[in-house]
Amino acid sequence: MLDVMASSIPSNLDLPEAQGFRVLLERRSPGAKGQVLLILERTQSGGSELFAQMVDDVLDITEAAPSEEAAVRAFVGRIVAWKRFMHEMRPTGLSDSEEIGLLGELVVLDMLLDTLTADQAIQSWTGPEDGVQDFVWAQSAIEVKTTLGAKDIIHISSMDQLDPSPLDQLRLIRVRARPGSGGKTLPQWVDTVAERCQQALPDFSNRLLSAGYAEVQRDQYTHQFIVDGLDAYAITEEFPSLRRARAPEAVREANYQLDLRLAKSFEVPIGEAISAVIGDSRGS
Repeated sequence: MLDVMASSIPSNLDLPEAQGFRVLLERRSPGAKGQVLLILERTQSGGSELFAQMVDDVLDITEAAPSEEAAVRAFVGRIVAWKRFMHEMRPTGLSDSEEIGLLGELVVLDMLLDTLTADQAIQSWTGPEDGVQDFVWAQSAIEVKTTLGAKDIIHISSMDQLDPSPLDQLRLIRVRARPGSGGKTLPQWVDTVAERCQQALPDFSNRLLSAGYAEVQRDQYTHQFIVDGLDAYAITEEFPSLRRARAPEAVREANYQLDLRLAKSFEVPIGEAISAVIGDSRGS
């Protein structure tokens, strides 16, 4: 439960609900200065163990909020993230490919924090929230792909992912990683980035949960990965990718594999790629 003044509740508050839980609003006293209870309640379809983990997690987030208004935002935002997590229902955590993919996004996020503020970097990270690309600014974006070992083949999940036409700038960043005892686990990468974005920690935590990573499952991720480097590619009109505008009308969607060995002519320095997409974002 979260006990706050009624004036702390936005008039357009949308109470989240999902399989396993619901949020109720109970007015304890009338008026703007009256007290309101936000109640997180388990439904019959919800498992008690996972719900208990959810409650503890939501309490940790809201107790760290500096004001009642911030606590309400944190409470609702965290529950929305849990809603996404429960929609996927990952009782055993991320799959191997999802683990590798998230690790790569965290590597790039860590690099962006060298240039952007924590708020700017986390707000741009749209991949966990079903964004077309992983990092998006006003009219520019970065798509991140992670390869293991000597692999140069990446999986493209839609015809929109590497389509530059709606954007001013689009860059592909490939994170080259390999299993190794001297590397870092996914939870260690989470800790590294979290340490650098303390000012935006609730938003970062929500993005992680939306991506399918729950802190209560961190002990499940024991694989260590060494990051050997990053490669960047300029996604121009000439870049070899499938585009919706070029596809036959009968083709509604497609996913495909791309051999980066055959896209070497589009490779650009990583610093140049970052500068091209973030533009004036660093000063906003």
